[in-house]
Amino acid sequence: MKNEICSTFTPANEPYLGRELLFHFDQMISCCLERSAVISKLTHELDMTDHQKMAAQVIPQSISVSLSIRELIRQGYLFGA
Repeated sequence: MKNEICSTFTPANEPYLGRELLFHFDQMISCCLERSAVISKLTHELDMTDHQKMAAQVIPQSISVSLSIRELIRQGYLFGA
């Protein structure tokens, strides 16, 4: 029987599944998403300084980059991540 190499990994068979640091990275992403959901509602209601407005834009973008890095790791592109 021929062994076939998987071209797309799922959460169940990703190559780095079970690694402790990746587990912590996943937890941090989840925590950031939860906090961002709460804070984003406030940013529309408050009168913010320029620094707060900048943070309200940059922080969600950095979470998005983290999610992209996580997907690269899921697909086995560790060096690209």
